[in-house]
Amino acid sequence: MSRYVLIRGWIECTFDQVAEIRSVVNAVAEHAKLEGVASELVDSCMKGWSYPEAPINWISLVLFGAQVNRVAVPLVRRMMEAVSKIGCEVEGLFYVDDDEGDESLRWDVNEGRIDVVSRV
Repeated sequence: MSRYVLIRGWIECTFDQVAEIRSVVNAVAEHAKLEGVASELVDSCMKGWSYPEAPINWISLVLFGAQVNRVAVPLVRRMMEAVSKIGCEVEGLFYVDDDEGDESLRWDVNEGRIDVVSRV
């Protein structure tokens, strides 16, 4: 039986950085397919991303929210790690919860890395 993980949160950036973030996420997804990750798995992860279409004041939020198969968690994390390393100031916060309550984490995206903090 498959297990699922709920991942939800945001990346804070300027609107000018949104297109670059989208490009980086798309590149990681395409690379994953070339590595043999099932297209259905990659495509389901891609559906969780939401990008603002226009700026709202000074800060833009790129959102991710999806309940993904547990085997997709490393792919989502790779996407976020790649975004964190794009060479501009981006910060993010994501909550990661196993559907059976075995694991509850917070991913802090900042300065080119992801710090993982247990929330249990």
